[in-house]
Amino acid sequence: MKTKLLLLSAIIALSSFNLKGAETTVYSSATLGTAVANAADGDVIIIGQCDSVLTQVALTVTKHITVKAASGLVSKPTLKLGFILKNNSSLRVEGIKFYYDTPTTPQTTNTDSKYGIQAVAEVATIDSIVMVNCEALNFGRGLIRADNTTNIATINKIVIDNCIISNATSVSTSYATIGLKTAKVSNITIRNTTITNGLGSVLYSEDSSTALNLLIDHVTIFNCSKTASKSMIAFKSPAGSNLTVSNSIVSFSGITTAASDTLLKNVIDFSASAGTFSLSNSIICPHLFASKIVPLVKPDKTSASWSGFGMVTVDSLSMNQNYVVSTFPTQLNTIGDPRGYKTNTAVNNSIQTKFKVYPNPASDIIYLDQVYAKVRVINISGQTIVHLTNTNSCSLNKLSVGIYFVEATTNTGQQFVQKISKN
Repeated sequence: MKTKLLLLSAIIALSSFNLKGAETTVYSSATLGTAVANAADGDVIIIGQCDSVLTQVALTVTKHITVKAASGLVSKPTLKLGFILKNNSSLRVEGIKFYYDTPTTPQTTNTDSKYGIQAVAEVATIDSIVMVNCEALNFGRGLIRADNTTNIATINKIVIDNCIISNATSVSTSYATIGLKTAKVSNITIRNTTITNGLGSVLYSEDSSTALNLLIDHVTIFNCSKTASKSMIAFKSPAGSNLTVSNSIVSFSGITTAASDTLLKNVIDFSASAGTFSLSNSIICPHLFASKIVPLVKPDKTSASWSGFGMVTVDSLSMNQNYVVSTFPTQLNTIGDPRGYKTNTAVNNSIQTKFKVYPNPASDIIYLDQVYAKVRVINISGQTIVHLTNTNSCSLNKLSVGIYFVEATTNTGQQFVQKISKN
């Protein structure tokens, strides 16, 4: 009997752990603050269509929660927002626009000492920090901060997917958009994302004790780190780390060869890492830095060139408003976040005329070139196998090997179809 009771208790405990949390829809700043304060593990806080900006600049997160926009909204909910993550918490934000300094064109207001998501209040173990389909703007010192050398955070994963990040280090050149310092982070994925107009570095860590899996894929970094005191992307990772940059572009506005020394540090610096790394199908604009080509990328402690590391150099590079590269080697047919960036204007988030699904063939997750209102995966018999809304990704791991069709529908009813292979 005792054994049966113990087994029953274990089953109940396991079932409780896997239960989906409650969903709460909020429409005001006050109810948002209350929902976060009272949240239980797994809870989902949904932001409904709001007529005004919701303001909560110091939301303390103590549980594993999701904050997301309601489906079917005309536009992203806008929040003046900051999160403080405590021990044994995690945060997923999805489909929202959040900032500290009010966005203006040109940006004239910049407030010091402001961050979007912080993990510095105590020694904390954090499962994940995830941003999907978000716009994050105007945080004076950084978007994600885990740089306290006393309260060192341990973070399992950081994911930024299909996001626009602008002016995330709008005040201080000594900080980073994602500033990790000695935080122990195991996995970082940044994909389908545009990062623009930051004074400081983009992604920086000094931790040399935690093996890291880093993937930067289809990312556009525009006009960042020109006067930073740290390298744009830099890690001191130990053996066992894997650092990958692919299908990405780094470019700068208003820099000529004569002014190239305004870029003080490296663009990519893995020289202190003992891990393995890959740079492929990517561009750093070397024609802007004729005297500093070698220092821009430091793949290891001995190599003095990019040769053999898959990094493409281009003597001449021009981009239209959708960031299409019109002069490049033939193997570079897609580079960076497909939405691109309009120089000196707002981010261009318009629908692309060429529908893309990648990777293809795929074994697990596929990604679309932007967020679509409806996404269906259809088998060769015409049956809908997967049906999702408001997404740019889809898992295939439960599907059998074979041929399928991905149908994507925009908010205006425009449809695209592409054949894919599941392997």
